[in-house]
Amino acid sequence: MYIRLNIEGKEYEGNLSQVLQPVMGKAFSKTGNFETYVDKRDGQSYKYVKIGSQAWMTQNLNYEIDDSFCYNNNPEQAELYGRLYTWAAALGVCPLGWHLPSKAEWLKLVEFIGIHSAATALKSISGWVGESTGTDEYGFAALPAGYRSELNRDFHHQGKLAGWWTSSELSADKACAVRVNSNAVQIQTEEYSKLSAFSVRCIKD
Repeated sequence: MYIRLNIEGKEYEGNLSQVLQPVMGKAFSKTGNFETYVDKRDGQSYKYVKIGSQAWMTQNLNYEIDDSFCYNNNPEQAELYGRLYTWAAALGVCPLGWHLPSKAEWLKLVEFIGIHSAATALKSISGWVGESTGTDEYGFAALPAGYRSELNRDFHHQGKLAGWWTSSELSADKACAVRVNSNAVQIQTEEYSKLSAFSVRCIKD
């Protein structure tokens, strides 16, 4: 598949594998080699890697269901960044054998890497605005996919923000999301409206 993307003024152009290679990280991880999972629902494949005792997908999920969105409603964006999901959609979207991680599972990842180094170590080596790229030491390749606001249904902060839903519910209308900003030195947990749309990163059961 041939795609052309402009991320904050920087052009990425070519077939899908050519575009993903410089953006989505390295061919190895500090903790081991990648393996591949094929989602039987649509045939898409996802790399995953073991970090500590957990096995994480190294790509944001790109499975289309109701209440999932492509950034700026452009399907080509989902090929690189994955889709954005409301919390209700995110809860059940991971394939069989995988699940939406809880806040505790995200914190376990951060603690394994180190609270003050996790943001840099997990961020992709390119695709971020300015000088805020990561080292991607574990092959996690956190991409700044942005999010979709619940207020005006607009899309914001691609190139500047990576955010993922957790399964942790906080109230009737809010849930916990994990995020890292372009200039952040730590990964943060925040409460958001369940109608906001964030990325999904699945973890193995």
